[in-house]
Amino acid sequence: MRLLLLVSLAFNLLIVGLVAGALLSRGDHRAPRFALDLGPYARALDPEDRREVAQKMRRDGEFHPPGPRTRRANLEAFMAALTAEPFDIGAVSELLEAQRGQLSRLTEAAHDAFVAHLAEMSAADRAAFAERLSQDLRGRPER
Repeated sequence: MRLLLLVSLAFNLLIVGLVAGALLSRGDHRAPRFALDLGPYARALDPEDRREVAQKMRRDGEFHPPGPRTRRANLEAFMAALTAEPFDIGAVSELLEAQRGQLSRLTEAAHDAFVAHLAEMSAADRAAFAERLSQDLRGRPER
């Protein structure tokens, strides 16, 4: 079970790269593929609002996603630790903790930029955002 959790965390960290692409992509996308734990809030933002949130993260110097080489090095180090004999769960845990720190910093930056963006929205823009969020939630089955 613990191994499954470790592999799951590693996979989640792998998609940090998708985070950068989703938030920083140009063009008129309906929703980002993945949005730093903003989930339905990110889907409810219109494309211009998503761009503004991403730009705020870059302007504030808070957006430092790991590049492809770093992501690959992280995964290779994880796989090496995972298959090492003797297996050292402490080494695996340290690697995942470092990666979790990267993800945590990105998530915090997204949160801060999103909250700042909400504070700058007009009442009409917030109402439109709330309506899109409501539509998103109605379109998803309850669990």
